[in-house]
Amino acid sequence: ASSLSAPILEISIPPDTDSSLIHSSEDGYVGFNFNEVFDTNATQEEVYEKVVENKVHDIFQGLNSTVFAYGQTGSGKTYSIFGGDTFQTRGIIPRALGNIFQLIKTKTSQSLTFKCHLSFTEVYKENLYDLLDSQKRHIPMEQWVPVQLLESENGLMLRNINVFEVDNEEKALNIFFMGNTNRITSSTQMNNASSRSHAIFTIVVESTEIVASNVLYDIHQNSNSPTRNSRTPNKDDENTQIPTNSITTVGKLNLVDLAGSERMYKTQNTKSLISEAKSINLSLHYLEQVIISLRDRHGGTSAGQHSVHIPYRNSILTNMLRDSLGGNCKSCFIINLSAERPYFEESVSSCRFGQRCGEVKVNIHANRDVHSNDELLEMQLQNKVLSKQLSEVEVLKEKLDHENINLKDEVLSLQGRLIATEEQLQQQMQHQNQVHNGNNGGFEMDPDPDMPIAMKELTEEENDMVVHTIQCLLTPVQSYLQTSHNTHNTANSHNSQYMDDTEWEEGIDEVVNDAQDGFYNSLVEQSCAIVAEVAISLGGL
Repeated sequence: ASSLSAPILEISIPPDTDSSLIHSSEDGYVGFNFNEVFDTNATQEEVYEKVVENKVHDIFQGLNSTVFAYGQTGSGKTYSIFGGDTFQTRGIIPRALGNIFQLIKTKTSQSLTFKCHLSFTEVYKENLYDLLDSQKRHIPMEQWVPVQLLESENGLMLRNINVFEVDNEEKALNIFFMGNTNRITSSTQMNNASSRSHAIFTIVVESTEIVASNVLYDIHQNSNSPTRNSRTPNKDDENTQIPTNSITTVGKLNLVDLAGSERMYKTQNTKSLISEAKSINLSLHYLEQVIISLRDRHGGTSAGQHSVHIPYRNSILTNMLRDSLGGNCKSCFIINLSAERPYFEESVSSCRFGQRCGEVKVNIHANRDVHSNDELLEMQLQNKVLSKQLSEVEVLKEKLDHENINLKDEVLSLQGRLIATEEQLQQQMQHQNQVHNGNNGGFEMDPDPDMPIAMKELTEEENDMVVHTIQCLLTPVQSYLQTSHNTHNTANSHNSQYMDDTEWEEGIDEVVNDAQDGFYNSLVEQSCAIVAEVAISLGGL
């Protein structure tokens, strides 16, 4: 390939090339028009100054820009974007970061402040991953969590992505180096460190400027409308004030290192590398489809004027960079070529792609918002109200935490009292069981002086049950009296009494067993005590 001072690239056609594959002139070369052409002796500094430096200045004006590095594998794309191993060979990204913070330092004043945010992602096998995670170097690729693309009214949103705010060049470079370490590369026959993914490094610069307005406002009138009698500001006039406007400007710079296209029959890669190459070639194919559709939509061809659909969603790469391709963005493609004879067809294909990109037309505008003084005051007032509410919430939270501790202490105290009460009940039940299962016939009961009162406090149904129980207990007593009267003077009265005593005990046991359940246990014990006293009296007879 030969480069000229004019932005025209002429590629000589080898003699053994099939002429049906190349549409060329009769002079034996094919020409392409570009904005700039660099030969093999061009330095990194020269490429940066002519291609990227003006776009760095544009982001301070609120304009979006994107720089793509496109070409076949091994043609120098990563070298152009990331750079080499020395300071002199540093690429576009390190140079852009240094230039940005130099401009921030120069432009910063009391009325003008800046913020800079960085993000670093890669597209690998149709999945988008965040590279700014220091833990990913210790985690297998299969366990990485993909970044989700969400569409909203305000545009595309990303989930599961880290965005870092930096205030100096050193921090920004450290973040860049961390992300570059996490990027996926492999060794192929055409490149020892071939990029197997598309890398996207994003720089967002936000500036806020406070500007005084010369239009006077009357305090007693609506602040959104100027007074009819506009005049020169008078500092002594207490009824007038000079409002200020806040201008917020946001500019974004995307620096994209596209993975190189490969021809399968030339690489002879392994199975995994072939799978990666298929994914890379497919995403680059969809990228070319988007470029062609954008060119045709804006009148590039008469047939394409009716084509309004842009296939952004066919690929993660084109969907992620839809604003850079056909939105509010100034985009530039750096076409990297290999000058060797075996890569002639790839070089021509890359130049044709770059020429198509140059035919796409887009409308751009600055991302700038103007807030009046009243809007700022309202926002400040809302901020104060929210801060006050936050303080009240924190105080309430502390109060609730204190009450929660008191409630926990009270619950513990109640639990202790409950355990003590349960122990007392168990002791009383054990005592009653011991009294009930005593040695004297199984019926020992201390006399209860309040028993008549307790009986009076029973319900009518319970009194009837007590009377019925006592009658059942007295039945064997009556039987005993009758038998004892009839056999009092017989000679074997002792044996008869023994039999009657046995019958007496069996009758008592039968009634007690029937009345052992639940609430009537105490009533049965009292009735048994009465019958025992009657039996003792009869035994005395």
